[in-house]
Amino acid sequence: MSSRIFDGFGRPSPWAIERFGPRLATELWTRVPLAVTAAVARALETHQASRMQTAHAFGSAWSVHFEELVNHLRLIDGARLVRPPRAFYQLVVVGEHVLYPWRYAGERGTSIRSRLGVRPIGVLGRELLSRYGRPPHWREEPLPMFAGGDEPADARERRDAAMVSSILDELEPRPRVLVVAYASNTIEGLIHLGWGDAAPADGGGLHWHHCEDLPVPPARVPRPRTGAD
Repeated sequence: MSSRIFDGFGRPSPWAIERFGPRLATELWTRVPLAVTAAVARALETHQASRMQTAHAFGSAWSVHFEELVNHLRLIDGARLVRPPRAFYQLVVVGEHVLYPWRYAGERGTSIRSRLGVRPIGVLGRELLSRYGRPPHWREEPLPMFAGGDEPADARERRDAAMVSSILDELEPRPRVLVVAYASNTIEGLIHLGWGDAAPADGGGLHWHHCEDLPVPPARVPRPRTGAD
């Protein structure tokens, strides 16, 4: 990776420095954006290779953001990898924080704090935030259509979430959750990137205690394939 790309990352925020210390904050400030950029690039390549007119192939590549966070952060001093048995992804714990990636939107202009147009966070994310995150500012009463509780979730997701929690419960000190939230689509690639402390909100969104932007590296969006390719 050229120094020219790293030069555009600037200095980590005061919040990040307070949370991680100057050295680790600087590493995460550069490595996390590179990881998400790589994940989005891989999803775009999958989409282009599929030749589908819809974004289904792009969306089905969601697990690459776990892989790229592991690829970019696993060599940091003290990093730990967590993988539930039979799961196809790993989580990385750095600086006493488990990093959870979340593609929150696919449209430009959707605020990370919005309750509209935001994709619901998954079962694993809600489990981690409920167990290791901070409590929400408030909790709304469920809408009548959800009065019976959460919608049924895939049994495998619930199993994986329970296994991840059982592994994290063994760590000392107890980890916290850092949500890495990003917006991307098949036209523009990575649109927006941020991170922070959050709690699960009703309806699948998040209550943010703190969130801030991360630098977005320049990325090459793969050109559309044609029949001649």
